Amino acid sequence: MVYLFFPGLLSKEPILRVRRQILEICQSHDWIQPNSNLDAGIAVDDDVIIESTGDPRWQAFYNDAQKLRDFHALALSQPIIDTLAVLFGEPVLAHPRNILRVIFPRSATHTTPGSLLYRRQSRHVDRLVSSRRLRCQSG
Repeated sequence: MVYLFFPGLLSKEPILRVRRQILEICQSHDWIQPNSNLDAGIAVDDDVIIESTGDPRWQAFYNDAQKLRDFHALALSQPIIDTLAVLFGEPVLAHPRNILRVIFPRSATHTTPGSLLYRRQSRHVDRLVSSRRLRCQSG
């Protein structure tokens, strides 16, 4: 599998807005460290929720996240569509099923199961990171 990174393709504002909305959902599910700066995305110390374990808390979170209009709008961003059209040499249609990945710091080896673009995480994740094929790296 190949990932392409195009610095500056999208402006930071919509990406940061979606990240903030996802972190707000994480906070509403008690996944963010209490009394911490929400934008730091610091996960709680005493819990790890992994999608592949069938934990119902994961599905409740994921259902809430999939309701975010801004999350789904990123896939339809004209710069992405135009770039893909150039790469493929023909018009493209954005797939309507967007995948959201949320990885807890102590579970960096777990990610979306194989049927959904499995990619083993080899890098240590210091903070709760959410991405939609766009990676917000922790500082």
